[in-house]
Amino acid sequence: MLASLFSVLDSITDKQFEYDIDWINNNMQRTRTPAAAPAPVAVPQPIPVAAAPLQAPPAAAPAGALSGIDRSRAKLHVTKTFQNPALGPGGTFFTLGWDPKALRLVSGGKEVPITVWEQDGTVHKTIDCSGTYVCCVDVETMNQLVLMCGIFEPPSPEGYKSRIAIYDGRPGQNYNQIGEIKRPEVEMTAVVRALPDTANIIAGETIRLMNNAYQEQIGLYDLNNTVKPGSTTSASPVATFNDHKQLVTCLTPLPGQTGVFVSGSRDFTVKIWDARTGPTAVATLGVPQGDFTATTHLEMVTCLDVAGDLLLSGSIDQSIAAWDLRAVGHTKPMAVAGATSIANYHGQQMQWQNGGILKASLDGSPIDKLAAVATVQGLFTVDFSTATPLINAAHAFDANGSNTPKQYSDIKWSSQTGWLYASAGDRAAVDLLEITQA
Repeated sequence: MLASLFSVLDSITDKQFEYDIDWINNNMQRTRTPAAAPAPVAVPQPIPVAAAPLQAPPAAAPAGALSGIDRSRAKLHVTKTFQNPALGPGGTFFTLGWDPKALRLVSGGKEVPITVWEQDGTVHKTIDCSGTYVCCVDVETMNQLVLMCGIFEPPSPEGYKSRIAIYDGRPGQNYNQIGEIKRPEVEMTAVVRALPDTANIIAGETIRLMNNAYQEQIGLYDLNNTVKPGSTTSASPVATFNDHKQLVTCLTPLPGQTGVFVSGSRDFTVKIWDARTGPTAVATLGVPQGDFTATTHLEMVTCLDVAGDLLLSGSIDQSIAAWDLRAVGHTKPMAVAGATSIANYHGQQMQWQNGGILKASLDGSPIDKLAAVATVQGLFTVDFSTATPLINAAHAFDANGSNTPKQYSDIKWSSQTGWLYASAGDRAAVDLLEITQA
């Protein structure tokens, strides 16, 4: 087994993995054996969906660019609430995506269409997705494609239970649907994400096998096989990853590392994958090599986010862990905020009563290593710049005048403005929050 591991390590020549490989070799007291250069990996070309010109993305505000704020007292404040006037009562926004090129927010959920918003809350486009419970939306930035995965309610007349849809968000394309993935064996697609700098997307899928057993997998799809203007032709994954034993709940790509991504699952684990090295996970965070019983968290992993070398994983076990991606061989996170942590509740210091982590957003934060964290008990900022995270409750309460904290189902930073967008957990609305000083 070790020989196989060393063979894989020695075959990796990418500079971005040099730190990790040297760390593993040094700790195992071995010298790396030079390997023959691997065959070059084909770089996918931009998707030839239309001739509309692409626009250069606006310059993003650097992390930590928010001035005049004492980071230990950073606090989120609701400044505006968005609602789509075309929607009737009922429904819930469950998921958010951010387009950094167009500076637009995308929301989806249950019993509501997908809404594309300008950054100030003006409705830009309403996309009909009747009969679909939208589980996840994301934006593929190279071609400004909006990705959606959802569940048919009820199953479609053809018997499909789940689908992935692709919409063209480039200038002049009006978010028309240009592709769809529907496979009869897919019982559920819980999450979909674009892999940056590739023409690939990844999806967490539940597959019904021939014996009516179920298999959890991550499917990797080539959009060039899927996106066909005027067509809804389906496609099969070009690769699958099957190490998870239960539902894959969340996915995130690693920035600057083409084809490398992280997954979280209902099996309590967080795994790192490299699409170039095969269907087996490169590592399971927090678990020693060869240990097949330990898990990353004590309950279901609900969310992941990454900025630079810092990865966050949140769980229903009421903890959110910060991992140093330069040292993935370590079995302990660099910091953990959990049920025994102390939080600042509007001037009162007390034990953090979060009830379970729902979502975390780190990428795009205006303060380096400052995450927004949505929990069962409300919204918080968590500062991971020290070994003991600093936690501040947000000033976000239900509209009925009570002091009941709002619960949010998804949150996303805009790196261009430093604003946080949060989808309400009980209705079709989005709150805009800004950082102030507590």
